[in-house]
Amino acid sequence: MRRWGLAILAAATLIAGQAQACISYSFDPVYAEARIRDGKGVWRDAWIEASGKSIRIEYAHSRTPWGRLVMTGHVTNGTALVFPVATTGSVPEAAKVTWKTSLREGMPEFNLPNSFFEAPFDARVWTNESVDRRTRFNGIPCVFGFVWNGDDVPSGADRSYCVHESGIPVFMKDANGRSIFEVRRLQKRAIPAVRFQAPKAYPLTDKKPKYLEGFTC
Repeated sequence: MRRWGLAILAAATLIAGQAQACISYSFDPVYAEARIRDGKGVWRDAWIEASGKSIRIEYAHSRTPWGRLVMTGHVTNGTALVFPVATTGSVPEAAKVTWKTSLREGMPEFNLPNSFFEAPFDARVWTNESVDRRTRFNGIPCVFGFVWNGDDVPSGADRSYCVHESGIPVFMKDANGRSIFEVRRLQKRAIPAVRFQAPKAYPLTDKKPKYLEGFTC
């Protein structure tokens, strides 16, 4: 299994109050079919592509009856672009915009915690063989994170999430132990750079689009 950073920062957290991530890992090229539990408890389909510093999350968002919502982001500088794509019919003209934002600001729209991007750090090894963290989820090999108690040495395995060697979490649970994210299929494969770009015809805005605020369909 790949090591996520003997030389990476010991504290892998998002910089408080800034739209920037204090992270420096890279993803192995990977494609995953997943599902995410929304705020009402409904599971919604999601598709994830990642390669190097880039990630793309496509999500069957409740406010996109014409299709899905997409976020592409850069895991080092924390920038992100959010835009809709159509799978049935077409995207309404009023919704054809790209929201220029940050991973931190965009993640709530995808019902994922910011720890989604911190997980690969807790999954790193330097190595503590006394803690067996290896498992499989839906047939996909992954490792649990570590339980940290303020010391430099982990005290055990954190079984609330598990990370594939590509860097993608395979599942995550909330503080109450309820599953909120699950990967159903994962495949290592090359991801074309164009997949991390927003539609060229969509104008950029630094304000959250109105349809995500619930004012339009």
